[in-house]
Amino acid sequence: MIAGVRTVGVLIFFVAFAHSQSGGEPPLAAPPMGTPVPREPAKTAIPSAPGALEPGIESQGTYNPQDPPAPVVTVRVRVPAAVSPGGEAIFKIHVDNVSSAMAHRVRVRNPIPAHAKFVSADPKPEVEGQELVWLFGSMKPGEQRVITMVLQADGMGDLESTARVGFEHGQTTRTRVASAVRITKKAPERALVFDSWTYTIDVFNTGAAAIPDVVVVDTVPEGLEFLTSNPSTKGENPLTWSIGKIEAGQSKRIEYQVAAKKAGEYETPVKLTAAGGISRDATCRTVVGESKLRMYKSGPDRRAVGRPATYHITLENDGATQVKNIRVSSKIDPTFVMLAASGGGRVAGGEVVWDIPYLDPNQRKTLQLVVRATKPGELISRAECIAERLGTGIQGEKNTVFEQKKALVIEIDKTVDPVEVGENATYTIKVVNLGTAPVAASSLQVTLPQDWKNASGRGSSGVATVVGTTLTFAQVPAIDPGREYQFQVTGVPAGPSKGQIKADVVVGGASAATTTESVQVLSAARQGSVR
Repeated sequence: MIAGVRTVGVLIFFVAFAHSQSGGEPPLAAPPMGTPVPREPAKTAIPSAPGALEPGIESQGTYNPQDPPAPVVTVRVRVPAAVSPGGEAIFKIHVDNVSSAMAHRVRVRNPIPAHAKFVSADPKPEVEGQELVWLFGSMKPGEQRVITMVLQADGMGDLESTARVGFEHGQTTRTRVASAVRITKKAPERALVFDSWTYTIDVFNTGAAAIPDVVVVDTVPEGLEFLTSNPSTKGENPLTWSIGKIEAGQSKRIEYQVAAKKAGEYETPVKLTAAGGISRDATCRTVVGESKLRMYKSGPDRRAVGRPATYHITLENDGATQVKNIRVSSKIDPTFVMLAASGGGRVAGGEVVWDIPYLDPNQRKTLQLVVRATKPGELISRAECIAERLGTGIQGEKNTVFEQKKALVIEIDKTVDPVEVGENATYTIKVVNLGTAPVAASSLQVTLPQDWKNASGRGSSGVATVVGTTLTFAQVPAIDPGREYQFQVTGVPAGPSKGQIKADVVVGGASAATTTESVQVLSAARQGSVR
């Protein structure tokens, strides 16, 4: 008898376990002996040769596609094999994502079985009633959820409970809908103000059928002026060309000209429309630069009549584009005698002229003109510059006071003026006796602007002693009439500024002559300077 009870207990447990594994669905019966097993239909082989397509596929795609992994979510239920009437049965519902893919909108349903009353559940179901529903949302690969459900038996029959799991699985694909029409637009990448250029628009039909009702619309931005087009259009902005039909394998070209009225970046989109809702766009960009030149005219502040005076004309290209065909001219005052001109300068019609083929962006070029005044007075040396696409010319001038001197004089000649920040600037100081009597032994003291550095000097009396920006040269012997002594000083400007160089000749502890010269320091942003 005891053995029989044990057998029944084991049998009950087996049945409960079988139900928990099958989810309450009746098992499939095995086919009778000798029944042939149906074969799966043969699968169509995926083509491997390029250009071959599977049946039903009308456009090229990806061969041997690799599908993403599919999610698999299982449910397992553990429950006691027996429970007393009125007792509570605890169900453990295990929900597992056993795949390597994310499962979405996972939900578990468990109807309340007959002969039972719902007591509680953890987690609490989203829907209660005759059917309990849990919504888990998305479950990551390998993720597990456990539901603990408690039911009370009424003792009127066995508890037969079924838990079911559901989830969503999908795959997103994209098929490109390619039209046989395309459009391109071309223009120069760079131009200058007042330049004109041509936009070229090409429309291609690469398909096997004609494309009707083709219309091309282009907008001319402010700053550009429409000139002409082929085929012609009304010229109203936006520009419109009704091309009509383009046969298979054919193309159409539109060309139109514009002129630049001001500098800027011009991105000009063109739009094509055609029958069947076809729409295509293309664009191109042209950067319009402006020729920009700066000119500096420098020279001595003071000079004795009959002594050489050197003037510097410095050109800087501050624009973003190359400046071409530059002409510089400097008028020669009738009281001047021309001595020399650098850089191929030539005399023509009472002025010195220089022709410069071009200056690249950030490039600098310095020209020199050496003259001699024949009479005293304050004279103005002017220079003018014109260039291709410059718009208006530019001018520069320098005032020099020419004095009739019959005594000791000091001259400061500049190697280059203006000078750049960080550039080694060298100046030649000449001490000249224009009088008729000798000048006693003397020394020279030169002071550079305060913010300069690396001051040094060498001259007729040797190397100078430097204290800060002041250079002191040892004495030279008596200076006879017509005699000249030369000294050179060098310094490096630390920042852009306008300053002065001062020179003093000291005889017997007192100043016998003094002079100053203005110097201008420019930013060091320029590159590729040409002297």
